[in-house]
Amino acid sequence: LAGGAQFLGGVLPLDQGLINVNNPSEALVLALAGMLSTSAFVFPVLKERKWEEEDVGRAATSILLLQDLAVAPLLVLLPFVVGKGLTDPVAITELTLKATL
Repeated sequence: LAGGAQFLGGVLPLDQGLINVNNPSEALVLALAGMLSTSAFVFPVLKERKWEEEDVGRAATSILLLQDLAVAPLLVLLPFVVGKGLTDPVAITELTLKATL
């Protein structure tokens, strides 16, 4: 784990104040943003290496599409997560269902 922390410390400028995470909500938002941006990087690599039609390419595509489908409910829930949106659980559930279906 120490090697991974050193690698991340070299890649992410956390100690220079460029990314300042003050609470778990901010950490969650950053993690979700990172998770949802992977499609933009992976699809070109799959195409470049001609893995689109292989089992590994189909599996990666399935996972990436599921992540992309998660965008709508996450956008609905994001204001609630950061504490600046609806606080009524029924309204949040209704909006999330509408965004998902």
